[in-house]
Amino acid sequence: MNKKVYNIMAFSAASAMLLCGCSSGNSSVTETSASASVSVETSVPSETSAEESVTVTERVVPPMDTTPITLSLYVDDPEYAVAFDTLVAQEIIARTGVTLEIIVPEDETGLDTMLESGEIPDLIYAGERTDELIENGTLIELDGYNEKVGEFFTEMYGENIDSLRADDRKLYTFGTGGSTPSQFTAEGTFQIQYAVLAELGYPEIKTLDQLGDCLRQYKELHPNSNGLLLCGGPQQKWLDTVSLRINYLLGCPDDGEFIVNEETGEAVYKWTDERTGRIVKWLNQMYNDGILDEKSFSLKHAAYIARISEGNVSAIADFYEDYPSAEETLGEYDKIYCPIEVTLEEGTAVPFLADYGDFAVADGIGITTACEEPERAFRFLDWWCSDEAQKLVNYATEDINTEFDPASETYYKDTGAGLYAEPFPMRGLTEKNADGEYYSAAVNKHIVEYTEPQTAAAEAYGVTLLAEMFPQMNELPVYTRTLISDMEIHALSEEGILLESLGTYIKTEVQNAIMLPVEEFDAKWNEIVDWCNSNGAQNLSDIMTERVQKDMGIK
Repeated sequence: MNKKVYNIMAFSAASAMLLCGCSSGNSSVTETSASASVSVETSVPSETSAEESVTVTERVVPPMDTTPITLSLYVDDPEYAVAFDTLVAQEIIARTGVTLEIIVPEDETGLDTMLESGEIPDLIYAGERTDELIENGTLIELDGYNEKVGEFFTEMYGENIDSLRADDRKLYTFGTGGSTPSQFTAEGTFQIQYAVLAELGYPEIKTLDQLGDCLRQYKELHPNSNGLLLCGGPQQKWLDTVSLRINYLLGCPDDGEFIVNEETGEAVYKWTDERTGRIVKWLNQMYNDGILDEKSFSLKHAAYIARISEGNVSAIADFYEDYPSAEETLGEYDKIYCPIEVTLEEGTAVPFLADYGDFAVADGIGITTACEEPERAFRFLDWWCSDEAQKLVNYATEDINTEFDPASETYYKDTGAGLYAEPFPMRGLTEKNADGEYYSAAVNKHIVEYTEPQTAAAEAYGVTLLAEMFPQMNELPVYTRTLISDMEIHALSEEGILLESLGTYIKTEVQNAIMLPVEEFDAKWNEIVDWCNSNGAQNLSDIMTERVQKDMGIK
């Protein structure tokens, strides 16, 4: 078999370590010097009622065996194969007695070669090929071990554990890549230079009016600055920097040219919505006040990026992936952009960090039929799901490093903290432990890498992570329906033809309306809405409402 093997000498355990106590939902684990008592709710028939009553039974889990043992682990993705010889790895061995022998394929045929050879390791991470190993019987079922000795596996994944189940509804692997849907960055409705925020004393900017006031104040202090720059020339940038911003300003997800009522499924062509008119009217006012850059609708994309690169544009409305080259050119950290959540009306929440219902825990490590100590292997991976283990693998501890400083840029390299993420069990990126600290080393490293202006802004706004300035996932609705932007719309369908004809008109006429004198705007906007209604906007809305409601199961 073609393979590379990292052989690690066993690090003897000085003593057996106590497992940390955890509790979640209807079960609890209590710390004990001998064994863990896990309270489990079970339903039994009531003698006095036809209904079922709940009784609590106690499952006693013996302490984890920490005698030295070596388990072989095949990792099909070399990117995730980290030698088990760091300070963190040595501490893992000390606490569990388990030394991992990491096996790495030399080429993309490694998994097939291994299976054909019959030299099956104790543990396998096969990634997207996990189903093959389930079908051919290489991996063992984990449910029995979880019910018998599991302490932390179910607690970590909660309801999301079901997404790990195979077609037969059984568990064959632990998860990886995060136990919950989470992200630690947010794009923002707009992005504003850190220099602007700092000079204005880090003002509250939650609404369009507040943003406009800030840009006017900064313009007064710096008359030669360009306030707000959009890119409405190229079609895609018109959609990115103008059209989509309307959805965000109204607290709605990306439904393309529509605003959807989440309760009824009604889809409205947004350019006929009265609130859209108020947003466009604000842009008209900004244009007449000299805040909205007069070249916002004439620049080609390259010229748009070049203009940002000059460092004189106070605010933009874009996706980060489109302007990093401009920020790199700037060189000055206070000239780069801070994402901000801005809405038309105060109290509206923009779903940047929402759960869009498509999260599934990725298949992680499975235990093979060749493993001679399957329960020991399960206990080891189950321990990896515990708070104790998650703190250790993400941040190391004072015990193994006298210079314990997770804020140091070299700390993670020196200790191995944060290296053992995939393919092992991982908490969600933005989950916090009982001490209010992020589990993930990736988040902490992201914070450590903040520039001085970013750190100053975070401190001024009272957050650790800049994304904390936005509504968090648990404060937002879960979007289980298909967004209209993800629906397939054929160009020659009725809705496709209407979208094309209305969209061409809207792009030209809305831009013209923005650049009109203030006193002429209202009449022009009424003209735009009347034209849309006379040219199929309501019919288009009806068609998309039917599609959305069908997707939601309403009709």
